Amino acid sequence: MEQPSLDESKSNTESITRTFELISESYQMQMPSLQNVFRSATELMRIATPKIALSQIQFPQPILPNIDWSDFYERFADECKSNAKYGWCLSSKMSFSMYREIARTEDRQEVRDALFAELFENKDSELYIAEKIFIITQSSDNWKGFYEECFQSFENGLYKPIIPALVSSIEHEISINFESNAIGGRLIKVADQSIKEKYGPQGIAYIMGASVISLLENGVFKGDDFTQYRQPLLNRNRVLHGRDDPESWSKVDVYKLMSIISSIKMFSL
Repeated sequence: MEQPSLDESKSNTESITRTFELISESYQMQMPSLQNVFRSATELMRIATPKIALSQIQFPQPILPNIDWSDFYERFADECKSNAKYGWCLSSKMSFSMYREIARTEDRQEVRDALFAELFENKDSELYIAEKIFIITQSSDNWKGFYEECFQSFENGLYKPIIPALVSSIEHEISINFESNAIGGRLIKVADQSIKEKYGPQGIAYIMGASVISLLENGVFKGDDFTQYRQPLLNRNRVLHGRDDPESWSKVDVYKLMSIISSIKMFSL
């Protein structure tokens, strides 16, 4: 049997590792005694493994005592919806527990934006750097240079020019990672159907995917009346058709777009 390349092995190992990290954190929040068990499992998956699709990984079944998985999934779904409402999805390198904790804070745009910005910038921008590396390394050769230049501009304080570029790249990522030539709203429907078929009707991966779709449908890709006041969330149509106000853009918008791109890429691992 043909062995996967080093790049393929790394990609598949990251996918499996991320899955175990999410499961580990969810268990740790409810059953601290399992912390060491899942930490060991996570470290074990960092060893090169055969090619395994994310859709083939079995998420935990309700076989352990004292865990109401229906309740857990329901609460996690509510938390994802709450953050997605303000433009934030759970990305590849973001802490599962911190994402959930922020979802339980004050239900206001300014509060969520400030907390997520702090998360990206803490510890010498550790999360920003991790997301940047993930996005670049998981891109094709044709797009690595594009993302590198975007992040170089951002790090030099030039975030406004890269916002339209990153907005347009979201459609590229959905098209590539969900293998569709559809555009706009039709493309989002293709991605939505794919997530439902691969990960539904419940579970961590499905909830994460559904929240990204919700964010895109109700924010970035939502139809917009240019004669009305702009909404707090970036809108693809306003940005790419030159109807938005660049003075309203901020570095927080860059973090949001990075989170969306990172999350979409995670579903292709």
